[in-house]
Amino acid sequence: MHPVVVRSLGLAMMGLAVALLGFAVFFGMKFGNPLGIIVTAVFVAIGGYALVNAADKLAK
Repeated sequence: MHPVVVRSLGLAMMGLAVALLGFAVFFGMKFGNPLGIIVTAVFVAIGGYALVNAADKLAK
């Protein structure tokens, strides 16, 4: 896959992680414990970071 596509997917996943953290704040204020959403957001951010690093290695 082209490095630009891989980098774009990684950045989109990082954006999704930020949106999930925002949703976790809303969910926590409204309903209670948002720990599952926060853990999901962290793993999505880790996956996005890994894709961005993979794009750097593909470009070389």
